[in-house]
Amino acid sequence: MNLKTRLNIALGACAVVAVLLAGLYMRGQLRERAMGEVQREAELHMEAATALRGYTAEHVRPLLNSDPAHFQVEAVPSFAATTAMTELHRRYPGVSYREVALNPTNPSNRATGIHAEIVEALRSTDAESVQRQTSENGQHMLYFAKPLKVKDSACLVCHSTPAAAPPAMLVAYGDQHGFGWKMGETVGAQIVSLPMTVPLERAQQSLWQFLAGACGVVLAVFLALNAMLRRVLLNPIASRHGELHRQAREDELTGAINRRGFLEAAESALTRAATCEEDLSLAMFDIDRFKQINDQHGHAAGDAVLREVVRRVHGRVRSSDLLGRLGGDEFALLLPDAAIEQARILCTMLHTTLQKEPYPHGEPVGISLGVAQWQRGEDLQALLGRADRALYEAKRNGRGRVTC
Repeated sequence: MNLKTRLNIALGACAVVAVLLAGLYMRGQLRERAMGEVQREAELHMEAATALRGYTAEHVRPLLNSDPAHFQVEAVPSFAATTAMTELHRRYPGVSYREVALNPTNPSNRATGIHAEIVEALRSTDAESVQRQTSENGQHMLYFAKPLKVKDSACLVCHSTPAAAPPAMLVAYGDQHGFGWKMGETVGAQIVSLPMTVPLERAQQSLWQFLAGACGVVLAVFLALNAMLRRVLLNPIASRHGELHRQAREDELTGAINRRGFLEAAESALTRAATCEEDLSLAMFDIDRFKQINDQHGHAAGDAVLREVVRRVHGRVRSSDLLGRLGGDEFALLLPDAAIEQARILCTMLHTTLQKEPYPHGEPVGISLGVAQWQRGEDLQALLGRADRALYEAKRNGRGRVTC
C-alpha cells in the first residue's frame, strides 16, 4: 500500500469520525434547544395563569363575594385561571393547564396519576417547581408544575373546617371535600402540559440538514486534499528539520515558547542553577477575565491581546529570561539568576508595562502574577505549583496584582 493510499484512508477515517462527533454534538445541542423552547413556553403559560389568579384574588373576589348568601365560583382564583386558560388553549392544540389538589373542594380537581405524583414530589421536596417528561399515546409530553401553598389565612375560611366555610359553598360542593388545609401546606399544584413531539421533530430535521451540509463540506475538503496530494507528496525532511524543530517549540499564535519547549528549557535551567548554586525564580501570570474579552470583542481581539502581551513582555524582560505560553491565556516567565526580591521588582515593572496602555481592542487589560523562588532540592513541578498558588492568591485578593 503506497503512501497516497494510506493518507487517503487516514483522511477518510478522520472525516467520518469528525462528522460522527459533530453529529452527536449537534444532536445534543438541538435537543437541548428544543427542550428549552418547550420549557420557556410552559413558563409563559404558567405566568399567565398565575397572573389571572392574582388578578382574581385582588380585584374580582372582593366584588363578587359581597353577598355571602351566594357563592360565586367566578371569584375563586383557581376557577378563573383554569377557565381562562382553557379558552386560551383552544389556539394551542395539546397544551393544557390544570390546578389539582390531593383534597380539593371540587372532586373533579382531585390529583390522580402523574398529577398526584407531581403533587407528592412538590410536597416531599418543597421545590419551587418540578418537571416530568412522559410518553402518552405515542406523543412526548412535558409537565411543568408549581406548588399551590396555603400562604393567606383567607384561604382557611373556605378550607379549614366545614363550620368556618361559607354556607353557599357548602350548598354547592358539600362538606366532605376540601377541608383540613393548614397554613404553609402544599395542597396541590398548578400544572402546564405541553407536547414535545413537534419541537423534537424539528430538531431531528435540522440535524439531518446539518449532517448533509457537513458531509458536503468534508467531501469537498477531501477532494481538495487529494488534488493537492497529487501535486505535492513530501518535502525533503532534511531541509525542514530546523523549521520543524522551531515550530515544535514555538507557540504559533504569539511567538512565545510553547508549553513543551518551556518545560524542557526550565528543567535545564534548574539543573544549571543547582550545579552553579545560582538563584532562580519563576513567575506565572494570566489575563484577568480573558473570557470576557473573547465574549465581548471576539476571539480575534483575544488573539490580538495575547500577541500584544507577549510583545510587551519581550520588550521589558532581560535577554536571559524565558517566556512560555502554557496554554490559553496562561504564561510562565523563568528568571535565571534572580532571587525573590529581584524577581518581585522585575515583575512589578512588567506588571505596570502590561497594564498601563490600552490593547488593540481599545481597553486596558488586567494582569495577575504569582512569583516563587526556587528552593534547593525542589523539582520543576513543585516550583510551578508554588508559583501557581501565588497566582491564585493574587486573583483571590482582587486580581491585577503581583503576589510573591
